[in-house]
Amino acid sequence: MTVFKGYLKCMKGNLHTVIMYCGIFITVSMVMAIVSADKGNGGDYTSASLSIAVEDQDHSLWSQTLAEYLSQYHQVEVAKRSRKELADALYYDEVQYLILLPENFKELCLTGREKLETVPKPGSTDQYYVDLFLNQFISSARAYLAAGYSDQEAAQAVLDTGKVQGKVTLNTRHSALDLYNVFRILPYLYLSILCFTMGMIQREYQKPDIKRRLLASCVPLRKKNLQILAAYLAVGTAVWAVGDLTAMVLCWDSFWSSPSKAYILVNSFAVMLGSLSTAFLLGSLAKTYAAVNGMANVASLAMCFLGGVFVPVEILTEGVKKVGQFFPTYWHSQNISLLSFHGSLSPAQKEEFLAGCLLQVLFAAACVAVALAVSRGKQQEE
Repeated sequence: MTVFKGYLKCMKGNLHTVIMYCGIFITVSMVMAIVSADKGNGGDYTSASLSIAVEDQDHSLWSQTLAEYLSQYHQVEVAKRSRKELADALYYDEVQYLILLPENFKELCLTGREKLETVPKPGSTDQYYVDLFLNQFISSARAYLAAGYSDQEAAQAVLDTGKVQGKVTLNTRHSALDLYNVFRILPYLYLSILCFTMGMIQREYQKPDIKRRLLASCVPLRKKNLQILAAYLAVGTAVWAVGDLTAMVLCWDSFWSSPSKAYILVNSFAVMLGSLSTAFLLGSLAKTYAAVNGMANVASLAMCFLGGVFVPVEILTEGVKKVGQFFPTYWHSQNISLLSFHGSLSPAQKEEFLAGCLLQVLFAAACVAVALAVSRGKQQEE
């Protein structure tokens, strides 16, 4: 086990790198956990109430009904001011939205198809919120009138519809957000530590003096490669244990209350294997220490950006997602999202999770195969 022990001794000399990246991971994870907790505590889901002015030129049952309907949700003023005064009120933020009801409002906008004239505050997005209520009112009024209701009956039915409120129960626990954020960035820790440290150690073993000593020894190439793989696996398992324990401490309650904690550990181990195989491949390809540094930087950052580690997969473009699917980080992000925001997994979700883990392991196997082929080719050249 000469090669195996040599790798472990070299790893001890690179502990400063491990400590540095663990510190970075802990700092970022703590920030993410705090932000997640703030989001969980701050969401009361109360609907916003806006200040709306209505200029009523119709003075009919339906114009009064619209004002009463909107007053169930917003602060409504039936304006008795001039257009200029209303424009000034909108400019000085006295009102946030202006509705202009024309004469024959029912014939033009309810039974007819003329668009209701509105004036939102410039540069504000509140208009989309108020437009939602206006569209609901007009759609309901048209439906009741088309069904044969009289004006009084239809107006009352629309008002009653506006009073209906649904009772919503939020099943997703807010605490799962810190679990998602912390475990999502674990691949960056694995890639950074393993690519930099193990790549450097493997490059150390490619020095001519060390290679000649190994060639002169009785250790065959196959046994040497097996010892290298065993050393990689031992170091990778240690890094995985440190990373997962750190993540568990940072989101302790969320992790232990999750029904999918075993799946979370399996998922992180799978992405660790992908990171480990990437380090093994880079160490086999690099010819200098500078090359190891450059390739490790590019590989770790690219895989994390494209795989949804730094940016959630949900907001990536379709083109980026298609490229990211070639990397284990993408499937790790998909799996951790599935595990964080669901309770007990259904059979279909379990299949989806296992497929993601399998793709990560296949990526690792492919990298190891390529690295061994490169190693054999270099050996034959020498």
